[in-house]
Amino acid sequence: MSRATKLRKRVCIDKMDPSKTDQSFKNEVNINNIIDRYKKTGLLPNFKERIPLFGDENTTTLYDAFQAVSNAQELFLELPVAIRKEMGHDPKNLESYLSNPENAETLLEYGLTEAKIESKAKNETKTNKSTDEKEKASQDK
Repeated sequence: MSRATKLRKRVCIDKMDPSKTDQSFKNEVNINNIIDRYKKTGLLPNFKERIPLFGDENTTTLYDAFQAVSNAQELFLELPVAIRKEMGHDPKNLESYLSNPENAETLLEYGLTEAKIESKAKNETKTNKSTDEKEKASQDK
């Protein structure tokens, strides 16, 4: 025995686990069977019969996508320069700028948002409660 053979460690593969490969296709994809079929028929198997299906289907055309980007850029350029400057003149920063509550006053100042409807509704509710309490107090007297 040579020295390399003595130093080599034997490796065994444990085949106790069931195979994760679907064995029903083993004859179909065996290269020897494919060549035998080719010799008999003169045709290679058409693997394009199985059309791949993907879960995300988008019917938007490339033209529509470019049009949407162009429209978004035009709308961004219609914003006041001061706001565009705060976003680094980059439309991709618009969403984070708009969702930041610290910018609410600036957006309201430029007319890009309206005052929160919830706060108006709360004020009206408080006014209605105080009016109802006054009416009840006057009825009790």
